Amino acid sequence: MGRRISLRADGVIAVSSSGFTHGATNKAQRFGVILRDLQQLTDAEILNWGRAVALTVYFYQYDDLELSLLFNKDSIPQLNVEKLKIELKNYRGNQSLFIMPLRSNWAR
Repeated sequence: MGRRISLRADGVIAVSSSGFTHGATNKAQRFGVILRDLQQLTDAEILNWGRAVALTVYFYQYDDLELSLLFNKDSIPQLNVEKLKIELKNYRGNQSLFIMPLRSNWAR
Protein backbone atom coordinates (compact mmCIF):
# COMPACT_ATOMS: atom_id res chain seq x y z
CA MET A 1 0.00 0.00 0.00
CA GLY A 2 3.02 2.24 0.44
CA ARG A 3 3.62 2.37 -3.29
CA ARG A 4 -0.02 3.31 -3.91
CA ILE A 5 0.40 6.25 -1.55
CA SER A 6 3.81 7.30 -2.88
CA LEU A 7 2.53 7.22 -6.49
CA ARG A 8 -0.74 8.90 -5.51
CA ALA A 9 -2.56 6.21 -7.47
CA ASP A 10 -6.33 6.26 -7.56
CA GLY A 11 -6.45 2.49 -7.62
CA VAL A 12 -4.37 -0.65 -7.64
CA ILE A 13 -4.80 -3.80 -9.68
CA ALA A 14 -2.72 -6.79 -8.60
CA VAL A 15 -2.13 -9.52 -11.18
CA SER A 16 -0.77 -12.96 -10.27
CA SER A 17 0.12 -16.01 -12.29
CA SER A 18 -0.21 -18.30 -9.27
CA GLY A 19 -3.23 -16.97 -7.42
CA PHE A 20 -3.46 -15.11 -4.14
CA THR A 21 -3.27 -16.32 -0.56
CA HIS A 22 -6.27 -15.95 1.71
CA GLY A 23 -4.44 -13.20 3.63
CA ALA A 24 -3.63 -11.29 0.45
CA THR A 25 -7.26 -11.54 -0.67
CA ASN A 26 -8.47 -10.18 2.66
CA LYS A 27 -5.98 -7.30 2.59
CA ALA A 28 -6.88 -6.43 -1.00
CA GLN A 29 -10.55 -6.33 -0.07
CA ARG A 30 -9.84 -4.04 2.92
CA PHE A 31 -7.85 -1.58 0.79
CA GLY A 32 -9.90 -1.75 -2.42
CA VAL A 33 -7.23 -3.51 -4.47
CA ILE A 34 -8.58 -5.30 -7.55
CA LEU A 35 -7.18 -8.83 -7.91
CA ARG A 36 -6.82 -10.55 -11.28
CA ASP A 37 -5.42 -13.90 -12.36
CA LEU A 38 -2.99 -13.68 -15.29
CA GLN A 39 -4.51 -16.83 -16.80
CA GLN A 40 -7.97 -15.23 -17.00
CA LEU A 41 -6.96 -11.66 -17.83
CA THR A 42 -8.18 -10.50 -21.25
CA ASP A 43 -7.13 -7.64 -23.51
CA ALA A 44 -10.65 -6.21 -23.22
CA GLU A 45 -10.41 -6.10 -19.44
CA ILE A 46 -7.07 -4.29 -19.57
CA LEU A 47 -8.56 -1.70 -21.95
CA ASN A 48 -11.45 -1.21 -19.53
CA TRP A 49 -9.04 -0.22 -16.76
CA GLY A 50 -9.31 3.33 -18.05
CA ARG A 51 -6.60 3.59 -20.67
CA ALA A 52 -4.58 1.47 -23.01
CA VAL A 53 -1.32 0.25 -21.55
CA ALA A 54 1.83 -1.17 -23.04
CA LEU A 55 2.73 -4.36 -21.21
CA THR A 56 5.97 -6.26 -21.52
CA VAL A 57 5.97 -9.72 -19.99
CA TYR A 58 9.17 -11.57 -19.26
CA PHE A 59 8.97 -15.31 -18.70
CA TYR A 60 11.85 -17.25 -17.21
CA GLN A 61 11.77 -21.00 -16.85
CA TYR A 62 14.40 -22.84 -14.90
CA ASP A 63 15.09 -26.51 -15.66
CA ASP A 64 17.60 -28.76 -13.94
CA LEU A 65 18.59 -25.99 -11.56
CA GLU A 66 21.68 -26.75 -9.51
CA LEU A 67 22.80 -24.92 -6.40
CA SER A 68 26.42 -25.26 -5.31
CA LEU A 69 27.39 -24.58 -1.72
CA LEU A 70 30.96 -24.10 -0.54
CA PHE A 71 32.03 -25.16 2.94
CA ASN A 72 35.27 -25.02 4.82
CA LYS A 73 36.72 -28.56 4.85
CA ASP A 74 36.91 -28.55 8.64
CA SER A 75 33.18 -27.84 8.97
CA ILE A 76 31.96 -30.66 6.72
CA PRO A 77 32.11 -33.46 9.36
CA GLN A 78 29.90 -31.35 11.66
CA LEU A 79 27.38 -30.55 8.94
CA ASN A 80 23.81 -31.64 9.69
CA VAL A 81 22.45 -32.41 6.20
CA GLU A 82 18.81 -32.64 7.31
CA LYS A 83 19.01 -29.26 9.05
CA LEU A 84 20.69 -27.79 5.94
CA LYS A 85 17.82 -29.05 3.74
CA ILE A 86 15.28 -27.38 6.01
CA GLU A 87 17.25 -24.13 6.13
CA LEU A 88 17.60 -23.99 2.34
CA LYS A 89 13.92 -24.73 1.83
CA ASN A 90 12.89 -21.90 4.17
CA TYR A 91 15.63 -19.39 3.34
CA ARG A 92 14.04 -16.09 2.28
CA GLY A 93 16.99 -15.27 0.04
CA ASN A 94 15.99 -18.04 -2.37
CA GLN A 95 13.48 -15.72 -4.00
CA SER A 96 16.24 -13.22 -4.81
CA LEU A 97 18.01 -15.90 -6.85
CA PHE A 98 15.08 -15.93 -9.23
CA ILE A 99 14.36 -12.21 -9.53
CA MET A 100 17.88 -11.26 -10.61
CA PRO A 101 17.10 -11.74 -14.33
CA LEU A 102 14.21 -9.32 -13.90
CA ARG A 103 16.40 -6.73 -12.22
CA SER A 104 18.82 -6.82 -15.13
CA ASN A 105 15.91 -6.01 -17.47
CA TRP A 106 14.68 -3.21 -15.19
CA ALA A 107 18.04 -1.46 -15.45
CA ARG A 108 17.72 -1.15 -19.22
